[in-house]
Amino acid sequence: MKLSRTLKRVLSLSLSLCFSATVWNLPSTLAADEIGGVESNDVLPGKQVEETVGTDDWGTISKIVGKIYGEWNGDGYSGAYSDQMPNTALLGNGDVGITSAGAKEQKTFLISKSDFISAGDLKGVFNSGDNNTKPLPIGGITIQQQTTPVQGNPNIALNRPVKVDDFLSGFGPELLVDGISNDAYKKWCTTNLATPHWAIIDLGEPTSIASYSMYNASLAGEPISRNTKDFALQYLPDESGVTWDNVNEQSGWVNMDSVAGNDAAIVNRNLATPVTARYVRLWVTKASTEAGKEHVLRIHELELYSKRFSNTPTYEKQDILNAQIQTKLSINGVNLSMETWLSPSKNLLVTELTSLGSEPVDLEVNSWGKADNRNYPATADKVDGYAVATRATFNNAPLNPNSWTSKAALATKVLGAESTVSANSLKGTGTTAFTLDAGQTVQIVTAIGGGGKTYDSTNKLLTIDPVSEASALLSPINDTQDIETLWADHQSWWKNFWSASYINLPDYADVQKYYYGAQYLLGSTARSGKVAPGLYGIWHTTDTASWSSDYHLNYNFIATFFGANSSNRHDLSLPAGEAILSFVPEGIRRAADPNQIRRINGDYVNSRPDLQDGIADAVLYPVGIGPWGTVTDDNYLSEALNASFSSYPLIQYYRYTQDKTYLETYVYDYLKKCVNFYDAWLDKTGDTYTLYAGYNEGSWAKNPAVELAALKNVLSELIAASVTLDRDADLRAHWQDIFDHLAPQPTSVWNGKQVYALAEKEWKNGQWVDLANPVPGDGNIIPLDIVVPGGQLGYYSSDSELQIARNTIDVFGTRAWSQINNFPRIFNDAVHSRYPADAVLGNITNTIKAQIQPNLRISDGVHGVEKIGATEAINSMLLMSDRGIMKVFPNWVSGKNASFARLRAPGAFVVSAAYDGASNEVQNVTIKSEAGKPLTVASPWAVGTDVFDSSGREIEITIGTAPNWESEATVTFDTVAGETYTLRKLSPKYTITVASGASLPSKARAGDTVTLTADTPQDYWVFDRWVSDDVVLDDLTNPNATFTMPTHNVSLTATFRNTVPLLETYGVLYNKDFTQIEFPIRSSNGKGYSAYLSTTGKPGTFKLYKNAEYNSKGVRFEDLTKGQTVYVYVLYTKDGQVIEKTDPIMLTP
Repeated sequence: MKLSRTLKRVLSLSLSLCFSATVWNLPSTLAADEIGGVESNDVLPGKQVEETVGTDDWGTISKIVGKIYGEWNGDGYSGAYSDQMPNTALLGNGDVGITSAGAKEQKTFLISKSDFISAGDLKGVFNSGDNNTKPLPIGGITIQQQTTPVQGNPNIALNRPVKVDDFLSGFGPELLVDGISNDAYKKWCTTNLATPHWAIIDLGEPTSIASYSMYNASLAGEPISRNTKDFALQYLPDESGVTWDNVNEQSGWVNMDSVAGNDAAIVNRNLATPVTARYVRLWVTKASTEAGKEHVLRIHELELYSKRFSNTPTYEKQDILNAQIQTKLSINGVNLSMETWLSPSKNLLVTELTSLGSEPVDLEVNSWGKADNRNYPATADKVDGYAVATRATFNNAPLNPNSWTSKAALATKVLGAESTVSANSLKGTGTTAFTLDAGQTVQIVTAIGGGGKTYDSTNKLLTIDPVSEASALLSPINDTQDIETLWADHQSWWKNFWSASYINLPDYADVQKYYYGAQYLLGSTARSGKVAPGLYGIWHTTDTASWSSDYHLNYNFIATFFGANSSNRHDLSLPAGEAILSFVPEGIRRAADPNQIRRINGDYVNSRPDLQDGIADAVLYPVGIGPWGTVTDDNYLSEALNASFSSYPLIQYYRYTQDKTYLETYVYDYLKKCVNFYDAWLDKTGDTYTLYAGYNEGSWAKNPAVELAALKNVLSELIAASVTLDRDADLRAHWQDIFDHLAPQPTSVWNGKQVYALAEKEWKNGQWVDLANPVPGDGNIIPLDIVVPGGQLGYYSSDSELQIARNTIDVFGTRAWSQINNFPRIFNDAVHSRYPADAVLGNITNTIKAQIQPNLRISDGVHGVEKIGATEAINSMLLMSDRGIMKVFPNWVSGKNASFARLRAPGAFVVSAAYDGASNEVQNVTIKSEAGKPLTVASPWAVGTDVFDSSGREIEITIGTAPNWESEATVTFDTVAGETYTLRKLSPKYTITVASGASLPSKARAGDTVTLTADTPQDYWVFDRWVSDDVVLDDLTNPNATFTMPTHNVSLTATFRNTVPLLETYGVLYNKDFTQIEFPIRSSNGKGYSAYLSTTGKPGTFKLYKNAEYNSKGVRFEDLTKGQTVYVYVLYTKDGQVIEKTDPIMLTP
């Protein structure tokens, strides 16, 4: 099929009905196959993450995540080309984005890069085409049969004569058979109101027709609603007398095939019975389902074939556990399988391609730069033996010293087969050709180099040359061992990623499917040290990304990262903070410029003499910014909140990690500049500070709710940080005064319920009035942005405040739950407001079912990666902290099991817990303290909570109650950094009484393990055994035996035995002059006897008593102190051996 590389120019608005986006031409035939199918359980084995590294619960994690994946049957790849976020399989390493695409007998991976940013004119004028500062795609790689004439089953309609009922100028009938199926400008299009529409093809002579393919609008990035809906392919059984001139007048047309209700981008069908005909008519009875444009027809290509298509379907699986794409397809009758993955640490894309057939197949890999816009030039070359393609961006501001040009390069090699390399620079395509033998496996490796600010405003190279970088990445990869080394790194990274935390909600499969899909997208699109993802992540497949895929600061940008910290993937939120901070120099300039602050509201600024010189040492951000301090949408929309509102990821990273260096280096000064702006901007009357700004885009209000909450949030965090860092002590009282004298969050009454309002008053017709609509009419949950990210309402707010929040959700009816802006917000707000958990889960499930795409992203037709942010709502149902109090399962459903491991809480605590639905009771709570901060936990059990460290030692706790909720008990205890604590349900302690020994602990709960320690034996005695009727010991003869504490007090005795015969005594004789111990003495002169004395009787304290006198009755002591108790034993030895001894005897003269 021929290709088009014609440069496109802007067409007139009259053509807008026929296209919606410019997409590029792939360097080969595009087709699809809808024949047959692969069942959802027909999963490709693929490479699996080995269970050799990571946590002990990897088996559990892999079982949960391994059940969640995306899959596709057929080769339509609908939604791969999109101005927003693709709907096909995705890979990413936070820098490079890979989007799966392709067609019949062809596989394509589209390649984009987070820092491949076009400068444009750097003016920040929204929607200004190539002058926008925006991310661009680089190009891709395409694997297909080598470009030779198709002998097996050629397209017999290619370039044949066509006549149609009508066409729009520039979109004529010849484009229906020109062999170009994926170009937005190459299609037959008609806007004629009269239907049916028809097209007739003249094959030149009667020809056998067995199958056909039709390519519809969504293949080129247009909405699915524009795909041809109802149609038939027809022929004339009797063509006698039929000519090209009268064929359209014939009435005997018969269906050879018909389709109703089609949504597919590519229709690929075998005829039930082959027919022979010269003339073929396409008869379209329903052109589209686009509202108001059902008559508008757009068909990119119609192909006819004399042979049936293979019954081997294309199947693809997005395996999120192993972060790879597994593909099965057929090329030239040979079945192939592919496993494709992207290195997490190097910009290397690997496709392991295996033949499943019995014949060789000649293949080529085309590495191509997108080459359809002269402002973004593409080239190709052969470099170091590799096929290399490049693409560069547009700098239309060369006089601006901050401008740049970015260039990226793709370099490809094939391992395991002999290959030849060629390049077509005009098409920007480098080709690597090889033969894949039957049963053979090869590795196709593509290196991605460049991106970023490659050249400065003078076109001076600032970085390593992109082609050289790509070549250097590719050079060390030479054999399967090198591939295995890359794969081992890939395994390790993704295993660590999934092991960071997990949840298990066995009764909520749809929620769990969304949750892990969102985590995969976050791990793929964000990476510390890389350019932060914009609205649509790092996957850009057209040059016209909606809203320039920028950092939109009125919630969209920061919402992506809402759940990163609580998911214990806090490092992935760092790019958000870096993006916000990169704009600080420009934000300072804008705040200091009176003309800029007048753009918020000129009348307000002009009424304030103190604002005429701008605001020094402050920041002011527009609504849309981009990487490296650029502006994409230079508007304020009457709001000054963008800087303070967007401080959320900075604040949250510190709160969840307690990284003081981060707080001091990055957060503190930013918060201070935010507060400095409002310190000047606020209107102070008496003791009251009043905020004037818009409550939504373009309004003007008194104390607008969201901006007011954002201000309070940065104030409170700044004051706390000032104490932590011991900075600006002299300013704290002033900051606290502002905070204390700001207005409360505004409320109003709507539909009979008190709700949180958009603002206290609004300016209308020259006066302050109550808001006609205190909540948005479209269901946008703006008033509850005071929860997240505003931080002014939470789980431990008063019941009355939380009821107002619940009312605010309820007054919208059901539409707020599915409103397109609300997905990362309303469920979070609801959980923090103690909204019934079953309703929250029910509504999020409904939205997920309605909007989840095959690649597991949530799509409402407008927004992108911000949908990841609803993971925070799910985490918060399991673990929440508010007002310094941590709570497990704060808002969970009675009777439903749930568990989580290693979720993160503010204060740098990592928590695991389980909830047993049968007993409706929390179980197994463990908390690791990373920073050693004191911790207050809401008691998971009504009866109370005990806390133990990792050694089993009980930790002293202080019992309290939650603010505003005195019925809820709390426990507070000190923690040690690195220590893990276990929380257990309070149970009674029982006493352990030990004679001649001790126990640890001395009191224990039923089920505790108690360790005994026998006293040290006297000389010539040894421990014998423990005696007790109360417990069963693990070893009666062990002086350090253990037992499990029963549900009662216990008593035990340690017994000992002599190691020599006992010398029995007759008694003790006390005399005023001496004390005598009487015993049967062997020699009256005392030969062989010795006496040992101790003042305490404890083992080891007895010493030889040299003044003892012996006689026929025993031993006498004459110099003992009257009234002083001592302990004595007597020893008899002979020839150095102990013969016998007495027990220790207590003497009190």
